[in-house]
Amino acid sequence: RWIDEGNLDGFSGDILKDYLKIVTESQDVIFGNALLYYNEYIKEGKSGNKYVDSINKIKLTNNIHPFVLGRKYMTLLLDSNLNNTEYSEGLKNEIQNYLDLNIKEQIDDLPVHQFGFEQNILRAEFLTKTYHFTPTILQKMKGVKTSFNQNKDYDLMLFEIFEEAYKKRVLNNATNFTISDEEIENIHPWYRKTVKTYLDRLNQQ
Repeated sequence: RWIDEGNLDGFSGDILKDYLKIVTESQDVIFGNALLYYNEYIKEGKSGNKYVDSINKIKLTNNIHPFVLGRKYMTLLLDSNLNNTEYSEGLKNEIQNYLDLNIKEQIDDLPVHQFGFEQNILRAEFLTKTYHFTPTILQKMKGVKTSFNQNKDYDLMLFEIFEEAYKKRVLNNATNFTISDEEIENIHPWYRKTVKTYLDRLNQQ
């Protein structure tokens, strides 16, 4: 039932909505609704509250995959920003609790992004230019960057973009950060579009 994000080009709009009608597992509902919300946020800046409400109603269990859990909290952080509200204390405590638990994908899980929970939080904070959890996550992940470097994987590139954005916006310490066209062309087309979009956003920060 897992969806590899490399194959998500077809899972958008009506196709994804049709997919959501037939899933029953809470992790699928979280993942699908979070993607719908994320797409709306990126494209049009709408809050998409119906997706957030759906995610909020789901009670989490130990069976929720860390990557999917990260998607849930990415959605909630984006929603807070879009509605011009501060992260609530409850939300901050929940996220900090999962960060402290150091949750990881298991060896027998289907391949999704390593450190998926943390990366989804970094993604939300990069998009909203709000860096509450970013310093903690960057410190936590220090020294493990090479573990992202897998064939046609974009995790390392995104991690570097998020780190550079934090340096630029919070530490006022921007450098001449670039990712070559050749490097970008060597990754999957879905990731390629994401990296280019995020690089553009980095340059606007």
